[in-house]
Amino acid sequence: MRPAATLAVLIASAGLADAQLFVATTQSRFVAAEVEVTGPGGFTANDADSDQAVDFTPFAASVSAELTGLGATGSAFATIDSEILSDSITASGTAGGIGTVHSTGFQSIAVSESEVRIEFTLTEEREYHILGLITGGGNGSSSARIYSPGASHFSANAFTNSGSPDNLHPIDQAGVLDPGDYTLRLRSNSLGLDPAHGGITHSSAGYDVVLSFTALVQNYCSAAPNSVGPGATIGMSGLQLITVNYFNVTATGVPPSHAGLFYYGPNQIQTAFGDGFRCVGGPLHRLNPPVFSSAWGFATKQVDFTSGPAASGPGAILSGSTWNFQYWYRDSSGTSARGFNLSDGLQVTFGP
Repeated sequence: MRPAATLAVLIASAGLADAQLFVATTQSRFVAAEVEVTGPGGFTANDADSDQAVDFTPFAASVSAELTGLGATGSAFATIDSEILSDSITASGTAGGIGTVHSTGFQSIAVSESEVRIEFTLTEEREYHILGLITGGGNGSSSARIYSPGASHFSANAFTNSGSPDNLHPIDQAGVLDPGDYTLRLRSNSLGLDPAHGGITHSSAGYDVVLSFTALVQNYCSAAPNSVGPGATIGMSGLQLITVNYFNVTATGVPPSHAGLFYYGPNQIQTAFGDGFRCVGGPLHRLNPPVFSSAWGFATKQVDFTSGPAASGPGAILSGSTWNFQYWYRDSSGTSARGFNLSDGLQVTFGP
C-alpha cells in the first residue's frame, strides 16, 4: 500500500489533482513472453522477457522472446500501452506466439501475456462508455471488464479455442456507475504450441479500448447578460432518479420578482432569442405554471415525474433518457425592448 502522501504526488504529477470525473488510485501493467524448445536426448532451450509497473506515469512497454532449436523454432511477443486522463482511460495490448516444428521429436511452446488493471474511484454518479475491440485467435484469448467489490459490470468478455480463426469482438457499451470503487481490467493471453509432428501453430490476442466518463448533469450553451448581471445560470437540486421523484430545476442571477418559465426538450441548440439565446430545440415541453424569482434572483421548479408532460407522452422522462432544460424569464429593464431573456442550458441524464 502506497503512503497517502506518495499517492497525492503521483496524482498531481499525472495531471489528476483537479480531475472532475474520477480519481485513479493505482495502475498495474504486466507484459511477459517466453519460448521453450525441447527435443530428443533431453535437449531444452529457453528464452524469456517481461516488464511491469505500478504507478501513474505514462507507460509503454514491449517485450519479446525468440529461440531457434535444432528441430524447432519459437517466438513470442507482448506489448502494452496505457494512459489516464481526467475523463478517460486508454489502453492497448497485444500478445502473440508462433511454434514451428521441423523435425520429429521436437516441440515448440511460445507463451505471452499482457494485462492492465486500473483502479479508480467515482466520487459522483457518472455515465461510462467503453469503446474498442478485443481479439483472440488460435490459442489466444482476451477480455475486457469493469467490476467493483461485490458487484460485476461486464462490458465485454471473449475467449477463443485452439485452432479457431481470429475472432474480433467489438466493444461499444454505455451505462451508469454509482459512486464507489471500480477496477478496469484488460487482459490477453496467447499460447503457440506445436507437438512433434511438424507444422506451424500461431496464436494471437489483443485489446484496444477507451473507457470514458461524462457527467450526468452538465451546463452548456451561453447565458447572455441581463439587467442585474452577467446572466442567469440554470442548475438542479434533489436527485435525477425517477423512483425518488424529487428533482428540481433552479435558476440564479435572475432579475428579482420577475416571472419565468422552465421548459425542456431533446436537442441542444444555440440561436438568438430575445436578449439571449434559446438553448433547447425539438418539441418543447413547458413546466407550467410559471414561477416568480425571489428578491435574491432565485427561481425553482419541481419536475413531477408522475404528472404533467414528464409523466407520459412525447415529454415522458424515463430512466436512461437525457433531456435539456432552460429558464425563460421576463426582464423589464433589459438591454432591448423585447423584455425577456434566457439562462444557459442544462443537460440531465436520469436514472431509475
